[in-house]
Amino acid sequence: MRVPCELLMGEGDRLRRVSPVILDAFQEAVELCVDRLAAADVAVHVVDAPDEVIPEWGVGGCAYGPHSVVLSIDPDHDIDRADVVSTLVHEIHHAMRWRGPGTGTSLGERLVTEGLAQVFEIEATGRHPLYAQGDVHPEHRAMALARLGDDPADDGLWFFGREDLPRWFGYRLGFAIASEGVLARTSTAAGMVVEPAATFLDPLR
Repeated sequence: MRVPCELLMGEGDRLRRVSPVILDAFQEAVELCVDRLAAADVAVHVVDAPDEVIPEWGVGGCAYGPHSVVLSIDPDHDIDRADVVSTLVHEIHHAMRWRGPGTGTSLGERLVTEGLAQVFEIEATGRHPLYAQGDVHPEHRAMALARLGDDPADDGLWFFGREDLPRWFGYRLGFAIASEGVLARTSTAAGMVVEPAATFLDPLR
């Protein structure tokens, strides 16, 4: 029997300050994901972890498998409900993808996984993800496409910026790849949540 998504939140004073906005955002995100992804059996663990958030938002997230998402919060930040909703639908999409091909470990797989989750953010919320905004330099794109097989991918390099790569590069490239793939099949990121990465990557090789 499928059960609803569950929110697990500590009782500390710091998290208690932001609990109303977290609870409200969680309810909306779950409704969006149940409707579009048939999401269920996902536990969302809320943690006070300022070092793990997007500094602009005070919110961050990570999917640890098909049934577990961690939502990191900086309670000292002015938390925007919409940022929490965006983070949750993104990570729940990852959790549901774990139930198919998984989120992958190679650069190509990681680009598709992150790209699809960003496209899903737009489908579900109408918001263009912060990390998808900006141009992809052709030289950087060519470098990444030549290394799609790197396994495991260096997320710190490709997604968060290091050496000469800008912050969010992998998210932007993944978003472009996933958007092109979804459009080519007149589908959605929800409909392609368990589509193999090869579907998106083979046309690029």
